[in-house]
Amino acid sequence: MTLNNANSRFEVEIPANEIGDQGVEYKIKATNTQGLEGTSSDYKGLNVFQSGISLPQIPAGSAQTDYRIIAIPITLSSNKGNDVFEELGAVDVNKWRMYRYENLATTEITSLASLTVEPGKGYWLISKSAVTISTGQGTAVDATSVTPFTINLVNGWNQIGNPYLFNLIWSDVNTANGTNLTLRTYNAGFNNDTKLDKFEGGFVQVASPISLKMPTAKNASGGRAAELPTVVKNSIDMPEWSVSLELKNGTMQTPFGGVGMSPDASISYDEHDDFTMPRFLDYLELNHSKKIYGMTYTKDIIPTTENYEWQFTVESNIEATTKMTWDNSYFGKNDKHIVLWDVEEKRSVDMREANQYSFKGNVAKTFQVFFGNKEYVQEKTALKSLIIHSLSPNPTEGETKIAFTLAGTEESFVQVKVMSLLGQSISTAFEGYLAGGFHEVTWSGKDSQGNKPAQGVYLVEVIQGKERGSKRLIVK
Repeated sequence: MTLNNANSRFEVEIPANEIGDQGVEYKIKATNTQGLEGTSSDYKGLNVFQSGISLPQIPAGSAQTDYRIIAIPITLSSNKGNDVFEELGAVDVNKWRMYRYENLATTEITSLASLTVEPGKGYWLISKSAVTISTGQGTAVDATSVTPFTINLVNGWNQIGNPYLFNLIWSDVNTANGTNLTLRTYNAGFNNDTKLDKFEGGFVQVASPISLKMPTAKNASGGRAAELPTVVKNSIDMPEWSVSLELKNGTMQTPFGGVGMSPDASISYDEHDDFTMPRFLDYLELNHSKKIYGMTYTKDIIPTTENYEWQFTVESNIEATTKMTWDNSYFGKNDKHIVLWDVEEKRSVDMREANQYSFKGNVAKTFQVFFGNKEYVQEKTALKSLIIHSLSPNPTEGETKIAFTLAGTEESFVQVKVMSLLGQSISTAFEGYLAGGFHEVTWSGKDSQGNKPAQGVYLVEVIQGKERGSKRLIVK
């Protein structure tokens, strides 16, 4: 555009349709009548004034999955929390709650008057009634392509907010910074995401402090989600493979845990690894024993090797049953063995044969995963004496599953019997040869004559050579 000379003052009127969400970015170039050009100025920014922005309505909710991470994308004339969030009213935990994760800790906002609201920050928010928040007056953040808006990240996890009035494609952020950072947003739980929507916040973790530049150019595809990278699933005899261990307890899900190998991985931190998200109220975590920068590994990918064992603990403060699941459809036909080992129960789960394992929540439960050749895995999981793990259901009115682990690794003659407390044989649930390790057999719920036994207490016995174990079973 040409600036007009009006009384030695050069002016131009910028059409409204040339003004974007961030305002206008411009630089000025002067040319004399001989066609000689002067040095252009640096890019400058002309910010848009906002009389007030209405955030998308916060839906009513009371469960942890109803929280949203919100962001305020303008520099406010009044940035005190009680002005920005006046629609919420005074702090009242029976009506709404707000948290912020900062300096490696989650802190509840107990006073809006002491809260300073800034672009680039994310805030946890939940409200028992649907609410629409109008921010009040302000201007678009002061940023140009020469000096973009930056967010200072510290070691570990950082809660951030979108500072702009348009969606940010996360690959654009990585390109602008020469990084390969993962973005986690929150929608009924944490999720890997490819874009940070306007008015939205999320989490990013870094291994060393950086100033994260947020690109000022609006990507035309910012209104739709980009495809997440396809996970390559190789058979477990390949140099590179991984297994995702996903947790679910009630409405909470944790999809980021796992184990695996790669030729270019390191025993210490590298880009293949992943880390436990910061705790927020109720939590469900898969934590390896390794830590870095205050973060605990939830996925541990190590250099390719013949045999290996991982150890991790599942931690939760939720009472209900936790289910751990994995996809074994791509393990392939090969001689590699992979076993999940419940350390407390001394119980093994062949991860080729099963794809889930359930256990009680609200307890720290330790597991190991043994991977390698048959001899290595058998040696790691072999017991010196047999164990009866469980009778399910107990009490029972019909069939009962009897779970047990036999001592050693070799085949031996095994009997599984139901006995009266006086030592009388009621029924034989199994009789035959079994290899050492975990097994499960089913008792039909009937005696040797095909009748249901009288109500009362019985003994389930497992006999392996000279080894013998028993558990009480109540028949209703």
